[in-house]
Amino acid sequence: MRRVLPTIWMLAIAGVFTARIAYPHHGFAVHYDLADQVRIEGRVHEVSLRNPHSVIRILVSGESGDDVIWTCETQAGSILKRKGITASRFGIGEPIIITGSHARRNPHGCEVGSIEFANGEMLTLRSTAGRARVEVNNVSSVSPQGSRTVFGTWLRDSFSGAPVTPGFLDLLTDAGRAASASYIGSRDDPTQKCSPVNPFRAWIAPGAPTVIRERNGHIEIQHEFMDTTRIIAMHGSPRPDRIQRSEMGYSTGRFDGQSLLIETTYFEAGVMITHVGEDGGVLHSEDLEMTEALSVTPDTGELKIQWAARDAQYFPQAITGELLLSPSELEIDRFDCVPQTAY
Repeated sequence: MRRVLPTIWMLAIAGVFTARIAYPHHGFAVHYDLADQVRIEGRVHEVSLRNPHSVIRILVSGESGDDVIWTCETQAGSILKRKGITASRFGIGEPIIITGSHARRNPHGCEVGSIEFANGEMLTLRSTAGRARVEVNNVSSVSPQGSRTVFGTWLRDSFSGAPVTPGFLDLLTDAGRAASASYIGSRDDPTQKCSPVNPFRAWIAPGAPTVIRERNGHIEIQHEFMDTTRIIAMHGSPRPDRIQRSEMGYSTGRFDGQSLLIETTYFEAGVMITHVGEDGGVLHSEDLEMTEALSVTPDTGELKIQWAARDAQYFPQAITGELLLSPSELEIDRFDCVPQTAY
């Protein structure tokens, strides 16, 4: 049992680190350095396949005989489960080799790129270019839903679409910049405390299905991510006398043909965008207003989500983005998030 010392792989990834925002793995670049690749060879010490991230711990013996435990994070347990990977696949004490990106703040931490088991089997969870492999849905076997309505089960199993359009940082006011300057992603990311953050953030979780259904005169959007359910009060529904502010806000909706239009207000102050640059984010005030337009693209049968957010205090010009979700036959499971500790 031995550890192969970390090596630097100068990958052909021009532009990856100049991007101002990245969402491949809940802020992968915030915690891990793709340019600093490590190869860890040892024995399985402990495995915890959980949400939002799984953890594999490896016992490595140094040349002096001292044992070191490496802690390597990987994809959500729900994604691994749908790939057919369970904790029983990792035999405690069995040899294992993990190659991945070195943690920025933990000398014995990494994020899994690939796993080599004792029998020679290889499992790749992130490409060398940094793209997470999250596919859990055989989209080609799922026919577009016949009525072409937004109702049904949807899944983000690729990274198509632009979650946030470029240039959004230029829209911040001085107050918005000052508020956001206090946010440190590795410390303050609400998902580490099992929060869905806001409606936009709930949509972008890869590998976690969402069901849209009509129930009792309103629209229900059930995200597997963080076990979150949104109730959309349809146009004409009586308005509550008192509305409690929350991170997901209060939503009203109406149909424009087959498209579902949603307006959300009554947010509590919080985080608008969780991962910006190396360790930043964008905050919002209670003035946040969000609109979402949901429609099914006629050529592919995908669900298109176009969203815009305004905040009179922090970004009065709209921050916008677009996502594409595939139709899915998956059933929603319990997310059962476990709060994260420091990386």
